[in-house]
Amino acid sequence: GFSRDGKRVLAYAPEVFALLVFDAATGAMVSKDAGGHFKGCSVNGDMISDAAWSPDNERVALIYKCFNKHGANDGVLVFSATTGQKITSFSAHGGFNSRVAWDGE
Repeated sequence: GFSRDGKRVLAYAPEVFALLVFDAATGAMVSKDAGGHFKGCSVNGDMISDAAWSPDNERVALIYKCFNKHGANDGVLVFSATTGQKITSFSAHGGFNSRVAWDGE
């Protein structure tokens, strides 16, 4: 989805198991999930259930579902939309069924 200011677009590329951020005006890639956070996950259409851009458009938080050799692993990932680096993440084998939002929303 688009950033709050409409200048960036978040996409998931299943071929390379990565989150990508593009400049909406030029189509140029701004960043790629540098940690390979989803490498080894089985790809399905419901892998990312919700995502939210931070108010400053510099970070993205998302809820994901990863199926791998260890079973289902649901989690929340926050990463930098500029560098692609993971800021923080946590997982829960029970799953997340809600939406992700930034404080104050």
